[in-house]
Amino acid sequence: MQYGGVEHIIVKTHLEGTFSLLMLDLPSAFTPVQKEVFKLWDKSEDEVFEIAQRNVNKQEAVKATESFKVKESTIEVHFLENEDYGASLGLDLENNASEFLGEWGAVVAIPNKGIINVCKVSKENPVDFVLFIQKFQAVVEQFYQQHSQPVSTDFFWYYQGEFSKITVLNVNGDLQVIPPQGLTAL
Repeated sequence: MQYGGVEHIIVKTHLEGTFSLLMLDLPSAFTPVQKEVFKLWDKSEDEVFEIAQRNVNKQEAVKATESFKVKESTIEVHFLENEDYGASLGLDLENNASEFLGEWGAVVAIPNKGIINVCKVSKENPVDFVLFIQKFQAVVEQFYQQHSQPVSTDFFWYYQGEFSKITVLNVNGDLQVIPPQGLTAL
């Protein structure tokens, strides 16, 4: 974690290489829930994270879709923005942006807490996500570096409520995308 360890707060891993913190949304600030306080609630971590997600899902977000020319193809990229809750809304795309999901899910980047970038994965356009990653890798890196609350520079396949990290290799300036096994199987 950027500002210290996680041993005294409630965390969960939704995205490989990151922590989701259980937070209290106070009138003028967010604060992580301390384990000693959490014990008084007499609930499981999974139960409280589900409650927290339902509360986050009530937040409004700006949704946008844009088309981008990449090589000889045109791909659609979707964006979900909310400066306080964007990343958290992205953890439950089925409820918060189901229109961004193809029948094979979506590829998602969550560079900071305020925005997510999404590319549908579908039978009609099964490799658009590769072009999406190649086009947006530098943008995701920039959104990550320039934000006070960065999340990840990685890309993830979102399918049936679960995230799987996508391996991206830079080979002599050419981005090679290695999809997770489950996506390849589809």
